[in-house]
Amino acid sequence: METIHITLPDGSVKDVPKGTTLQTLRAEFRLALPMLAVVAKVYSNHGPLADFGDPADDGGYMIDLRRPLQQDLKTKILTDKDADSLFVFRHSAAHLLAAAVMELYPDVKLGIGRR
Repeated sequence: METIHITLPDGSVKDVPKGTTLQTLRAEFRLALPMLAVVAKVYSNHGPLADFGDPADDGGYMIDLRRPLQQDLKTKILTDKDADSLFVFRHSAAHLLAAAVMELYPDVKLGIGRR
């Protein structure tokens, strides 16, 4: 099985099977990753990251803690205390609100942006 190198927030490096998640790492290695983790921000160890969308201003990419990791990465775990996690929380809340509105008003037309 192919392994990848994950650099944790404390600087330690774990060699794990490709496809491992940060959530699994927390359990397997009894890591001191914050229990209130909202999202992770990852950075490339070697060149650009594939299939991660657009990077944040600091070059990191936001990912879900359950996303299978496919390449060597440096990680940063974000909690509710981090400004970047507020964006993720608001984005998720917007999806929940839209689902609730659609449940109440099946013919509603959802829109994005400003008028």
